[in-house]
Amino acid sequence: MKRNVMIVIVGVLLCLGQWGKTQDLKKRIAELKSEQAKLNDATKARDARETHRFKPPIDRIAQVNTLVRDLHRYRGGGKPQKWAALGFAIFEVPPAEIPALAEKIWAEDFSPKRAWIIQALIEHWSRYDLETALEAANQLTGQNQVMALRGLINPLLERDPARLEKLVLKRPKAQMLSFPFLDHLVKQNPRQAAQFVLEKMGNEDDFSVWRVASTWTRQDPEAALQWALSLTDERQRRESINGVVTTWSRLDREKALSAFLEVEAGSLRARTLGILMGQWARDDAEAAFDYLFEELPVEDRDGRLLKYMALELGGVDADQVIAAAKRIEDPELRGVFLGEAALRRLYDDARSLDVATLLPEGKYKDMIYEEVAHDLASQDMPEAIKWLESLSESSSRDAAIAAITPWLLNRDPLEAVRWAESITASARRKTALTNLAREWLRDDRAAATDWIKADEAFSSAEKTALLR
Repeated sequence: MKRNVMIVIVGVLLCLGQWGKTQDLKKRIAELKSEQAKLNDATKARDARETHRFKPPIDRIAQVNTLVRDLHRYRGGGKPQKWAALGFAIFEVPPAEIPALAEKIWAEDFSPKRAWIIQALIEHWSRYDLETALEAANQLTGQNQVMALRGLINPLLERDPARLEKLVLKRPKAQMLSFPFLDHLVKQNPRQAAQFVLEKMGNEDDFSVWRVASTWTRQDPEAALQWALSLTDERQRRESINGVVTTWSRLDREKALSAFLEVEAGSLRARTLGILMGQWARDDAEAAFDYLFEELPVEDRDGRLLKYMALELGGVDADQVIAAAKRIEDPELRGVFLGEAALRRLYDDARSLDVATLLPEGKYKDMIYEEVAHDLASQDMPEAIKWLESLSESSSRDAAIAAITPWLLNRDPLEAVRWAESITASARRKTALTNLAREWLRDDRAAATDWIKADEAFSSAEKTALLR
């Protein structure tokens, strides 16, 4: 019995010893893992230091040159993404590299975008060393100096607005006026800011006048409207009133509507009410159209107001616009309303043709048929021809033929000629045939020459001029 107990005790002790060894082993493994992790971190840090040490310095001027070269591939100054890339390339330059990069940029030719690059660099520089950036800007001349000083506006506005005012007041160029600075001036003294803008820019920048009027309206809409109405320059008056109406109608439509109804009857009143009504329709088309036909004074519901309202209808459901147009009894006024909306591509082609049935013959119907003809011819020429054959003689049919024949010329020049010759209006027919002749001469001079010489639509002098 005693022997069995001893055996059990010895077994337990052996197990405990083995468990202890296991725990020690686990502890040791954890220590080794920790040491390995530290070693890995140290290795990564060393590799990073070595990579940084031997990494060649970034050629900033080459980077900017590449981005600008890419910009020149795009018509109209480049895509927004490219401008953003250029801006980031400049704003990522470390402070220590800015003076050297500035010196290179001053000497480089980035025309016509060099001034913009200078502005971005000076703005970036001024956030690290304002005085040196200002000194560098003053060393430039002409437009480059104006744009460099413009780069100082936002940093100075944040740090020293009084100094910024002195800087801008010395500069006669409208380009010195940035929107943040204009907003700053208006908040301080709206009337003085408005006068400052008019004196500084004259008619150089309509949108600055719009901005002042809009910002002033947020503070005191009645005063802003009275100032806008008091302007004698027609262009400045128009832009300032646009700024007031677009802003006030969003802040308080009812008060804005009451104020604009007090404006003297005429084109100015029609414009302001039209813009307001159009913006209202974008928010609540049913309410806006009900007010237009049921509450607005009849004398105000003229072609000018309907035109300006239609210009603001982007985003409004086409069915609601068409339903509203059907409530306009005068076909000419209906034509203005639907036509201007159609020019904003408010409808697809099928809907545009439905709209055209509501219009009298004239400019707007012609324009709709031209747009539909272009779309059909570019997508399905047999369908376009089938549509032409369904049309009766009219000005709008002539417009559609004139729009389709240049597309048809690539497929069958003689058929294009036959269609052009079927245009009923003599002046439009001659223009269409002349345009076809010039295009055909570029594509196949021999065949075009034979046709021109044989066609009786051209006089001898006209044939000579075409074949010269």
